[in-house]
Amino acid sequence: MKAEQIAKDLNEIARLEISGRYDEAMSMLRPLLDTQTPGPYIVEAYAVLSTHFNEQEKALGLLQKTLRHFSLNPPLQSRLQFQAGNLCDSLQEYGEAFSHYQFANDALPAQFNPAAYEVMIQAQKKFFTQSSFAELARAELRSELPVFIVGMPRSGTSLTEQIMDRHSRIHGAGELNAMNEIIASLQQRWSLATSYPECLNDLTSSQLNEHAEQYLAIARKDDTRAACITDKMPSNCAHLGFIEMMLPSARVIHCRRHPVDTCLSCYFQNFANAHQYSRRLDYLAKMYRLYLDMVNMWDGVITMPTLEVRYEDMVSNQEVVTRKLIEFCGLDWEDQCLSFNESERYVNTCSYNQVRKPMYTSSVHRWKNYEKHVGPLLAELDDIIEEYDSLQY
Repeated sequence: MKAEQIAKDLNEIARLEISGRYDEAMSMLRPLLDTQTPGPYIVEAYAVLSTHFNEQEKALGLLQKTLRHFSLNPPLQSRLQFQAGNLCDSLQEYGEAFSHYQFANDALPAQFNPAAYEVMIQAQKKFFTQSSFAELARAELRSELPVFIVGMPRSGTSLTEQIMDRHSRIHGAGELNAMNEIIASLQQRWSLATSYPECLNDLTSSQLNEHAEQYLAIARKDDTRAACITDKMPSNCAHLGFIEMMLPSARVIHCRRHPVDTCLSCYFQNFANAHQYSRRLDYLAKMYRLYLDMVNMWDGVITMPTLEVRYEDMVSNQEVVTRKLIEFCGLDWEDQCLSFNESERYVNTCSYNQVRKPMYTSSVHRWKNYEKHVGPLLAELDDIIEEYDSLQY
C-alpha cells in the first residue's frame, strides 16, 4: 500500500477513534497491522485503540519493538513513549509506566518562563483592586450567554463542559481564543497610550459593547439558539477582571482537582507543543502555584457569579453536582445531562477519550500509584496539598 494511502487511512482511523467509533476504526487498522513490521504510525494508532479491545499487552510489545528497531525523531519517539506509558498504566505496571512518561517528556524541550507569569500577576493585582475596579467602565450589553469554565488543564474542565453540553439549551464551544485576541488588540484598536491592563482606564462603555458583541458573535458561531455557551480556554482565569468589564452578566465555573493528581495527569499527557511546563515536575509545581495566584487574585474584586466544582465531588456525587451546574446557569433540569458519555459531540481536547466513558472514580488519588516517583512534587506543593485535603467532598 502506498504511503499516501496509509496516511489517509490513519487520519480516518484517528477521526473514528476520537468520535468513539472504535469498531470501525479497528476494522480499518487491522489490515495495516498484518505486515511483518508495521511502521511506527500504525503501531501508535494500535496503541491508542488497543485499550478498547483489551489488547494492551500485544500493543505494548509492538511499541517496545518499534522503539528498539526504528530510528525515530524526538517528537515521534516521545509520542510512542507516552503511549507505552499509558499502556503500562492500564496494566498497573506503574514503575515501568513512569519510566516511559519520563522518557517521553525528557525527549522534548521544556520552555517555561515563570517570571513572565509573576510580572503579569503582580501588574493585575496592582491594577485590579476592589476600589479601582468599581470605577472602571462596564459594557451596557448584559448578556447571560457566556459561561467561562476555568482551571488547570486536566482538572475536569472537559468533563464539566461535556456534561453541560448535554443540556438542550447549552452549547460547549471548547477553548475559544477570542478573549486573548481581543485583549491583544485593545491598545492598537483604540490608540490607547498605555498597555494592558492600564489601558483599561481609558476604555468606554461603547467600546466595551463593541468587544462584547465581537466575542458573542464568535461564541454563537456554531449554535445561534443556545441560552448558555461555555468557553473553557484555560488562560481566561487570568482575565476575569476584563471579562467582567466586557460581559458583566457572565458566569464563571472554577474546576479544581487534587493538586498532585492534576500535575501528574499533565505530566502523563502529550500536549504536543502546548503547556511545555508539563514536561518537568518542578515546572508543574511552579505552574500550579501560579495558576492558584491567578485565580485567587480575583477574590473580593470581581462580582460575577462563580461556582467552584471539585473533580472528586463530581465523580462521587454526579447527579448532585450536575444539578448545581444546571441550576447555576438558570436552566431547568434535563435527565440526559447524566448520560454525558453518550454524546456524539466532537471533543477536540486531550480529554476526548475520558469524556466518552461513564463516570469513574479510578482517577481520584491516582497519584498514590506513583508516590515513590514524585517526592519533589509532594514537597513543593505540601501546603497546597494540605489545604486541598482539608476540604470536604
